[in-house]
Amino acid sequence: MNINIKKMFLIILLSILSGVALAALYAFLVMRFTSSYDREISIIFFPIPFILGASICYSFAYNQKISGALAVICTLVFFKFIMGTLGVTFSKVYERLTLPKVYKNYHYTSDYKTHDLEGEKHLVRLPDDIHHFAKGIYLNPQNELIIYDKSIPMDRGELSVINYIEKYNALGERMQESDTLEVQEDMPSIFDGNSQHFTKKETLERKNIRPMYIQSYKTKGNKYETILYFEVKTQPYTFRFKNKFPYTKNQKELSKTPTIYYENDSEIIESFGNISLYTNKHLHYQLLQIKDDIYLGLIYMVK
Repeated sequence: MNINIKKMFLIILLSILSGVALAALYAFLVMRFTSSYDREISIIFFPIPFILGASICYSFAYNQKISGALAVICTLVFFKFIMGTLGVTFSKVYERLTLPKVYKNYHYTSDYKTHDLEGEKHLVRLPDDIHHFAKGIYLNPQNELIIYDKSIPMDRGELSVINYIEKYNALGERMQESDTLEVQEDMPSIFDGNSQHFTKKETLERKNIRPMYIQSYKTKGNKYETILYFEVKTQPYTFRFKNKFPYTKNQKELSKTPTIYYENDSEIIESFGNISLYTNKHLHYQLLQIKDDIYLGLIYMVK
């Protein structure tokens, strides 16, 4: 009798440990390889791998082979479904786990509103108000930087109107803008080098934007995602970032991707994929753009 009780308690203990182990694996995959939004949703499924892990151990311990086999099948189906939904694929896990150590301290540009170095703000998101994005950005004849956002029409017949403006002088200091400040919406973006005012050159020479490493893997819906690890060299600092990048198969293909330079007497736009750095000899700052699907993407003032 005592032996049977001890055996029962041992099986229960092992079943609990098996459940904890499977739940820990689930938590590791979710926390390490998904976005913060997906993590919040995934919490509600946390008890399922625990129950499945405990069921597998308990069933086989009591020689219930059919129940154990069903629990194993359910476990495989659950992980395949939930990981597929969250975009956690074998290739993604492999790429993340084999990332060279030197790149593990690179951060997404979207992690920053401001980035401090030696106690000073050297990388500042524009617009300064995080509730707005840059719909337009240009220099006026006084070399003042104008940034504006526009409203999103709620009805089909409603027009989009300018609802936010920021203005900066040549030193990168924000200026007080009046309600009557005129915005020239027909002005091309400061990052638009496709005009007669610039000469264009494509080359494999890297100056300030330096691609270092890429990860490419399958994600949701069998789509491929590429993460680029890169450095942006400014005066006098070097920033190390990672960000989504147009699909690139491997390092060899990355090395063949050209950098495009747009230049005139006072301006240089250096572009690599969806990353651009604007330099103007009349300004005491530079502008870094990371394009995405939101307007002009993320824009930073680099001082």
